[in-house]
Amino acid sequence: MTTDLRILSEASRIKSSLVEREALEWIPCSEETLSVEGHCQVSQGHVRILSCRSAQELSAWTEALSLKQKSQTNIFLDKVCLNDLTDRQVNWVRHYKISVLAGGFKFIDLLNSFENVEYALSPLGMSLRDRQVAAEKALRAVELWEHRFKRPHQMSLEMRFRVGLAQAIAKSPRLVVIEDRFLTDVSSLNWLERVATLYGCVVLVLQLEA
Repeated sequence: MTTDLRILSEASRIKSSLVEREALEWIPCSEETLSVEGHCQVSQGHVRILSCRSAQELSAWTEALSLKQKSQTNIFLDKVCLNDLTDRQVNWVRHYKISVLAGGFKFIDLLNSFENVEYALSPLGMSLRDRQVAAEKALRAVELWEHRFKRPHQMSLEMRFRVGLAQAIAKSPRLVVIEDRFLTDVSSLNWLERVATLYGCVVLVLQLEA
């Protein structure tokens, strides 16, 4: 691990300690893992596409599912109503139970693939060893472990997608939300299905109708 990464990780750890979070008693639910009232109901290990009629609607769903704004529609994750959470509980769920791929991949070009995935876990308060183990598991899930020393600019678009996906699943979330514009080709859905099965999570793809 590089010295630069140690400094960045420490900065993230200090920053994360300032965020008030309140842990919830969380019981994974294999059935009805995600339920969006009037829209979809998904069990763990599955991928579901949610079609949006406009860019504004897609953006609204991204904001609601990432818990950045309250939704008028009741959203349940493992039968917990996300609309009823306090601000501190929302912060905890956002950090540990939900990953959102929107607004671009969050890579640091000075870091290799392994370091980028490990660094994405630094705000969670995990030990260095636990972050490294989780990063290795995630990169193996997307079959990039042999390419772990490559930096983002040395990889194809499809490989960068898989690194971004590894960042999203490394913390073992219950829900992964991704906008369809990040899917590079037909194989992207196969990778989403693979990680949904391996990690027992729900992957929700927000798709803009043509």
